[in-house]
Amino acid sequence: MNTALSELVGTKTLIYLDDIVIWGVILEEHNQRLTEGFDRLQVQSLKLEPDKCEFLRKEVYFLGYKIIADGGSHR
Repeated sequence: MNTALSELVGTKTLIYLDDIVIWGVILEEHNQRLTEGFDRLQVQSLKLEPDKCEFLRKEVYFLGYKIIADGGSHR
């Protein structure tokens, strides 16, 4: 996954092992980045497990941080 999404890491996505977080400030930006990520995974023949996917979350826990919609994070 790191190779497939390498150009997006840090600016549009975060990756740790098999966890991927994709964000956008507005819905259209998020959807564009999500599509770009899906396209890159598909080119590398990588598949996602639908039961483990969550979309349009206002907050998410990632590497011990709670990342919230306003751009903040809390440990």
